[in-house]
Amino acid sequence: MRSLLTDFAILLPGRARRSALLLLVLLTVGAGLEALGIGLILPFLAILGDGGESRGRGILDALQRTTGVDDKDSLLVISAAALLAMYVLKNVYLGLLKYYQFRFVFGRQVDVARRLMAVYMASPYEFHLGTNSAQLLRNVTDEVRHVFANVAAAMANATSEILVILVIAGLLIWAEPMAALFSIGVLAGVSGLFYASVRRTTARLGREKQEATEEHIRSVNEGLGSIKELKVLGREAAFLHRFDRAGRTYARAQRFHRTVRELPRLFIETIGIGAILLVVLAALLQGDRRGLDGILPILGLFALAAVRLMPSLNRLIGAGTTIRLFRPAVRVVARDLERYELVRSQRSQARTEMELREALRLDGVRYRYPGAAVEALRGLDLTIRQGESVAFVGSSGAGKTTVVDLLLGLLEPSDGAVLVDGRDIQSDLSGWQSQIG
Repeated sequence: MRSLLTDFAILLPGRARRSALLLLVLLTVGAGLEALGIGLILPFLAILGDGGESRGRGILDALQRTTGVDDKDSLLVISAAALLAMYVLKNVYLGLLKYYQFRFVFGRQVDVARRLMAVYMASPYEFHLGTNSAQLLRNVTDEVRHVFANVAAAMANATSEILVILVIAGLLIWAEPMAALFSIGVLAGVSGLFYASVRRTTARLGREKQEATEEHIRSVNEGLGSIKELKVLGREAAFLHRFDRAGRTYARAQRFHRTVRELPRLFIETIGIGAILLVVLAALLQGDRRGLDGILPILGLFALAAVRLMPSLNRLIGAGTTIRLFRPAVRVVARDLERYELVRSQRSQARTEMELREALRLDGVRYRYPGAAVEALRGLDLTIRQGESVAFVGSSGAGKTTVVDLLLGLLEPSDGAVLVDGRDIQSDLSGWQSQIG
């Protein structure tokens, strides 16, 4: 089974890949700003706490040397202003980053939908004979939308959240190594166990959802397209049952997905707060030399980090389940787009006119439809001279339409050839079809 990144390499041409790399760099900068915003809380808390412990005292001394301000109140005002400016800058940057992220994601959605439609439009007629139009409609509309609105957006969000978690975790480990490692380990372990418990079910429901969407579209197309026959035969209930069954399968998958997205927030929040309180209580009960005043700045830093980290973990798990649910859509779209390079090379070939001057001839033509048990045509020989008018007459299933489709170049003979003045039309199909009509 191909990896997700391999499929996305097919979806994204060279220029789009460069844009994706730029987005990754911008997300990294955003993660750094998130951590910097949280890290600047520590000096502010140190000023409020009057530098009661050694680290706080060191921070306070460094601020006084840097600013040249000895008065605590003035230093507090300067620190508050700098902190506010930092958060304004950070949030403006993150807002612009979100705009660029969505511009990239939905711009690529339009591009891939156009490329996929081009593949289907340029695919051989036999491809359309053997493929239900409901499947193609699902791929061009629903599946492409899921690839980008769900999977690509979730991958971007997951990348952003992973970077934020790593940078903030590093900051916490620098500030208080043991407490940080304990808290992060508990949160990461619980989050990993939760994701592992739902990943298989999510993948299975993703496949069922894809099949249900196709059945939904097919039942609508066939039911409304043959409404006259259904009314005469009294079969409306059968198509309605198909439609309802597919809808319920889709709803079951969506219900599970939405529930799984919401659950992590509930227990991660509880476990995270419990871990922080446990660390503080353990420090106090063991007689931490800093005392409560010395612990408060660190506790404030951990609390602020928890406010940012717990939603990040929740979004990360949600992104993981979203990717698993909609992974089949990426596989289907990438598989069909692999035909794109062949289609484009065929279209780029120079078209020459294949003008009929003498005769159009079927030379020992045989044809069997894909999946058919018997041949539709067996060794047909026919010559139509330039200027002649010919009518094909026969019973239903005799092969009249097949002969016409072969002459038009829509079907390629299983054996034999269709010749224009002795030249096989398959050697320059576009040149021959340009003379028709």
